[in-house]
Amino acid sequence: MKTLIPCLAAFLLAGSLSAQTKDTDQKTSAPAPALQLVIDLTDGSRTIGAPAVDKLKLKTAYAELEFDLSKAQGIEFGADDHAAHIKLQNGDMLNGNLDIKEIALKTDAGPVTVPLEKIAKIEVRAGSMGGDFVNSLGMEFVKVPGTKVLFGIWDTRVQDYRAYSEANPKADGKWKNPGFKQKDDEPVVNITWSEAKAFCTWLTQKERQEGKITQDQEYRLPTDKEWSIAAGKQKFPWGDTWPPPKNTANYDPSFNVDDFPKTSPVGSFKPNAFGLYDMGGNVWQWCEDWFQSDMGLDAVAVGLSWFGDDGGGKKYRVARGGSWSDKADPVFFTCAFRDRGEPERHRNNCGFRCVLAPVSEPAPAPAK
Repeated sequence: MKTLIPCLAAFLLAGSLSAQTKDTDQKTSAPAPALQLVIDLTDGSRTIGAPAVDKLKLKTAYAELEFDLSKAQGIEFGADDHAAHIKLQNGDMLNGNLDIKEIALKTDAGPVTVPLEKIAKIEVRAGSMGGDFVNSLGMEFVKVPGTKVLFGIWDTRVQDYRAYSEANPKADGKWKNPGFKQKDDEPVVNITWSEAKAFCTWLTQKERQEGKITQDQEYRLPTDKEWSIAAGKQKFPWGDTWPPPKNTANYDPSFNVDDFPKTSPVGSFKPNAFGLYDMGGNVWQWCEDWFQSDMGLDAVAVGLSWFGDDGGGKKYRVARGGSWSDKADPVFFTCAFRDRGEPERHRNNCGFRCVLAPVSEPAPAPAK
């Protein structure tokens, strides 16, 4: 990683700004991409919002620079002098002191100002759709066009589910022993549909009491339709070709596309177009819906019967997305694939993703 000499940085930035001004005089420039700042505070909390300004001034020992936030990837602050270390998108670094005492943000809840002295680091997200929300457990949510909900950007983590388990000592502890060791930032696994719903109910009640969400909001599982919209229109999570490319997602080791033998930390791979991670692989994700035979492909369609015999009158819930252990027919990996499981019993390779939604009626029971 290179570190620019401040005077050279001043020259390059000045030249860049001059060129931008010249281009603007000659023709109308394209609008700058929307920006979101993800601010980690020294107390461990996080704030997300759009910056009120698009440029910041940096004082160095040699010059005062003005840089465009859209060119920055992130900013970290020294523990002793709180000097700013700014990583640019091209890998270069700028070092100095920001000529401000606070950063102003525009959030869904209104304008917010964050004192500079309380900031540990800042991540700059370009092209964000806005509507980001971080809950009391540090779970992040974004808007997905075509839905009315905020989608969790990753599967519910071990650390999130542990908070629920500690608050509910009678909850089943099978999630603690999936058969392999997990880190706190990996998706919780060995979860039934009913347990996933119980987590959502607990989190809803907790955050309503804390004033984090309103009485008209609730956490729940995504519906099958919402999940389909969030997965995108391509055939597979990574595109339309088979097999999955390298470093696409966490799939069975036999595909040789990643370095994780079991579950992987959330956010280990690139997100999809909506900013959602692991919409393919890692763990199966429960949906709200009862399984219906006309939904699309299911386990029976490819000659499998993991979840029992339909003839016995059993009713199943929908699971989407595949897991780290699937290595069967390519149909398992398509965005359209639906698997299913008994809501009170099935937990093999299953986790879940939450959405924050307007209060709604329960999903209808399956037709008899």
